[in-house]
Amino acid sequence: SAERLCIVTIDYDGQGGGGVSGLAAPKSPVRLLLDGVAVGAAQADAAGRFAVLDVSAGHPFAAGVHRVRLEAPQGAVEGEVRVAPATSLASAPFTAQREARDWRLDWRTPGGGVQTTVVFDPPARTPSVAGTRP
Repeated sequence: SAERLCIVTIDYDGQGGGGVSGLAAPKSPVRLLLDGVAVGAAQADAAGRFAVLDVSAGHPFAAGVHRVRLEAPQGAVEGEVRVAPATSLASAPFTAQREARDWRLDWRTPGGGVQTTVVFDPPARTPSVAGTRP
């Protein structure tokens, strides 16, 4: 159903790499657009979960606000994500910050890099503005 189509998390790093995961109808194809450019596709598993990884190849998650659109046979949803540099992790392996409609987590990867994960609240429909920083 169209109500099930949603973006659950958006991940990105300082080099513009990223990924999007979410829910769709079980076994349905999903297409991801970033700022109107198709950047990846996936197929939902039997439970309806999917992940579109490595979306930076054609259109990186650069700093600023980006429009994210998810398309599947049951419909489409759109949202925005504000990409901003990660907070300092000098005293902890991660930081978590509550934002308007999501949680933003900056965390240290096993290789020593820093990743940001935006986790959206369960959707009333779809996320609108995420990752805003004071």
